[in-house]
Amino acid sequence: MTLKPSDRITLPCGILQDGVIYREVVIDRTIAFDTELLIDKKVRNNGARGLTLVLQRIIQEIPGLVELKKDSLSLIDANIVRRMLAADRDFVYMSAKMLTVTDSKFEYPVACPSCDEVVDEEVDMTALDVYDFSGPGELNDGSSLPHFRMPLSLELGLPGADGKRHTDFYWVLPDGRASEKAASIPKAKFLTFMASACLIGLGGERFSVKDLRRMSEDELADIHLFARDNTPGVDLRREMECPECEHAWSADVDLAAFFSSARQKTRTASRSGKSGFRTKRKG
Repeated sequence: MTLKPSDRITLPCGILQDGVIYREVVIDRTIAFDTELLIDKKVRNNGARGLTLVLQRIIQEIPGLVELKKDSLSLIDANIVRRMLAADRDFVYMSAKMLTVTDSKFEYPVACPSCDEVVDEEVDMTALDVYDFSGPGELNDGSSLPHFRMPLSLELGLPGADGKRHTDFYWVLPDGRASEKAASIPKAKFLTFMASACLIGLGGERFSVKDLRRMSEDELADIHLFARDNTPGVDLRREMECPECEHAWSADVDLAAFFSSARQKTRTASRSGKSGFRTKRKG
């Protein structure tokens, strides 16, 4: 399945509430009011909290969980949005943006990591694949959390509360609460924090940031690469090739360029000096 414009969407994972998973959501397109919410002083320094606020407005109905709004500007319960998995939150926002733009295709500049040649990469958002979650939903400790087992083994392992060293793990998909906490973490500590929030031993053991700092850089990077490549939602990874030096590499689509593409498509003044109902004054 690919990303298509629709006001009725199916979440890649779903919202777990009292043992029931809700995947169908009715949304509204992004509007000017959403920008006001994003720059509110309460959330402006935390992008994930800003996203929570905007999704409270964008989501109009979750059949069986949230009734259809009478006022599209009203906000649903923040706790529901915070419990949504990060993959679902991103999917809802991208879907809402798709309802706003008139053209799903856009270009953005990409610099070749080998020769620094800058090329324009064209992307059609409707051609991006969407992956649904198909892993287990309950851990050995009885908690109902979507996760997958990582086929990675650490050479030294991590110490658990049981006094043993663990070398195999589950990766629990992060939700909005984890995203909001991570948004306030310094960039240098981000990977370690996310690993402490999402990495769990096969018996449900949790690991501290201090424990994870003892891992090698390569081990930590491998864990996050595997998590990224197996996380459900819109697949933003693209294979690229430089036309100048033929170097090939992979990189994520620049979503910021997509989100701003509609605003950039504004009319410019013609050479005659006329623009809409205006005429440039001469002399």
